[in-house]
Amino acid sequence: MTPIVEGRRLTRTFPMPSGLVTALREASIEISQGDYVAITGPSGCGKSTLLHLLGCVDSPTSGSLLFEGHDAARLTESARSRIRLTRVGFIFQRFFLLPMLDAWENVELPQAEIGIVPRQREERTRELLEYVGLSDRAHHRPAQLSGGEMQRVAIARALANRPALLLADEPTGELDEDTGEQIADLFDRVHADGTAIVVVTHNPLLARRARRHLTMKRGTVEAGEATAATAAAHAAPGTPVTVASAIGPDASSGPEDQDTDETAEQDAVDGVAVSAAARTGDTPPRPVTRQQRVTGGAQRRPGARKKRR
Repeated sequence: MTPIVEGRRLTRTFPMPSGLVTALREASIEISQGDYVAITGPSGCGKSTLLHLLGCVDSPTSGSLLFEGHDAARLTESARSRIRLTRVGFIFQRFFLLPMLDAWENVELPQAEIGIVPRQREERTRELLEYVGLSDRAHHRPAQLSGGEMQRVAIARALANRPALLLADEPTGELDEDTGEQIADLFDRVHADGTAIVVVTHNPLLARRARRHLTMKRGTVEAGEATAATAAAHAAPGTPVTVASAIGPDASSGPEDQDTDETAEQDAVDGVAVSAAARTGDTPPRPVTRQQRVTGGAQRRPGARKKRR
């Protein structure tokens, strides 16, 4: 079976005023369907840089990246953007929900971007908000939600177009321990329902939930190891899939981390018309422009209905 994504001897360097910075050094990794991989390591070791390469947000300085068998270096930017929008779901530490949209609209927006018809968008959005336990918060904006609720909305948004791969960068980093456990439980459900997951984390409890654990050090990927979750999975019957058709992949679908990764985060979420605005904390106008292109008007929000409450 062709891996979802395969990186071979990936190196990424960044020119800085003080000289060339090597964020990633000949890292090789393969992610296949059904994988749940945790990547840990000290800050600045290249974890987020690797994640952004796997999601076709950034390109390696050297080495090769194959996404579902296609050489990413040979793809047009339009094709790479399509991958980010339909085949990869992104989750970030700081959520990056559009503040002017409520939870429903944040989840619906990436579906509008690929032309899903309104009735199907409505069904899918309702299904996902129920899945993450936020049906009763559907029409609240991010400022009216707790951190855990915002992250659950972000997960629902990441799953909106049934991606093959979910990439999560410190998804529990801004949450308290109990809320982090709830997000970890949700990741377990998403994985059981058929979506491959790669999570970068400093949270050892979340890392133990994965089936495979990779450690990074100074830009290199150390040898991986199976986790306790893998042993448990082999010792017991498979987890029943209850909502795979709703959450899992559609079978018909074929210096270092801080500064550079904030830019990459913005590029990643731009694929679903959500800008990170990581450097300023402001919401730039580009998502609204893309939104207008989808809906055909400056005042309508994506998928807005006349009255929902």
